[in-house]
Amino acid sequence: MTNLVAAINGGAAGSTVTATKVSSTVFTIAKDDASDTQMTKGVVGGTYNVGGSALASSSIVDTTVGSLIIPTADSAGWPTEGGGTFSGSNFVTVSVDGSNTQTIDIAAGTYTGTELATLMTLNLNAKFGDEKSYKMPITTADRTITLELQDSLGNDINKAMGPEVDTFTFNQALVVGNNVTFTVGSNTYTQAFDSNNAKTLDALAVKINAGEAAFDIKRVDDKLVMAARSSTALPSVTIGGSVTATKANTALSTGTETTDLTIVVDRYQENTTNFTREELVAHVQAKVDAVTYIGTDSVAHTGLPLTVGYDLKTRALTFTPTDATYGSIKASSPSTVSAFGLDSATATFSAVGDQFNGGQIVPTGTVSLDAKQQRTGLVVTYSKDAH
Repeated sequence: MTNLVAAINGGAAGSTVTATKVSSTVFTIAKDDASDTQMTKGVVGGTYNVGGSALASSSIVDTTVGSLIIPTADSAGWPTEGGGTFSGSNFVTVSVDGSNTQTIDIAAGTYTGTELATLMTLNLNAKFGDEKSYKMPITTADRTITLELQDSLGNDINKAMGPEVDTFTFNQALVVGNNVTFTVGSNTYTQAFDSNNAKTLDALAVKINAGEAAFDIKRVDDKLVMAARSSTALPSVTIGGSVTATKANTALSTGTETTDLTIVVDRYQENTTNFTREELVAHVQAKVDAVTYIGTDSVAHTGLPLTVGYDLKTRALTFTPTDATYGSIKASSPSTVSAFGLDSATATFSAVGDQFNGGQIVPTGTVSLDAKQQRTGLVVTYSKDAH
């Protein structure tokens, strides 16, 4: 079978099709050029072995045009044409010339056929390309994104309106066999070590947030950050178990500060693994959703009304307001940091109601997709008459 495939690819037919060995008795032939014209089914003949006996049996199975696209788990639940909208998650799964399958997402929205084809082209080429992973800076300061909000009149929102914040720094990382306790008032929350230090602190934070209404807890790197959910002072806390912690206190606003909201991106996606583009966007969104702030109603809220995205054309992070109160957005990071494309020296507020677009992100990690699986020049087209 190997020799047969080599002969096909090396002959005249090899200029228009590619033969691939599937097993010792099966091979496939795929058309090289993109076309909606079905190939003509061929004929298999010859002899079965060197003894000259007739070929035992053979069959040829047609694969219809467009079989490059494989239905995804979500596609079964899609609405009929004109019947509604869908999330765009797991929009389509594709294999190209025997590659491993790759699945793309399309942001929920309303598109023409041509616009959808363009988005699919961009996403598929990104998936099958040589895009590197996103390696985050080492220091916490360099992984900090500052988020500034303005109303439709250009007035700053959340300036000097930040709740009290306490930061707990542990004396050591938690390891196998350790546990950590967090006591506030008469409530004590205990978490045993779970996989690694970060996961253990995340699990502890979930327990605390489920049981407390006056404040919010989140992990930032290897620390716990406690933020009041109102303009009142935070309660005292005792941390114990296998570790101790020191507290750094940020006092209640006196009305003279100009504090901004910040998020800190984790250094790694998991253990020591860098981020893919999708993972980085999802991670930044999760951090935005965990921010506690005092709104224009003087009440504490958790979760900024922002949607984080990524523009494939400009290769930049985007931040879109989902609440008309917060009309203009600016996101920035230190000028010396290129991890987010949010240079504080050049960042400016978006127009009222528009999304904020960062600058180009420069990924510095390793290539995400193995070179053997990479494909280039993928094009998706739309024909309004092909139904």
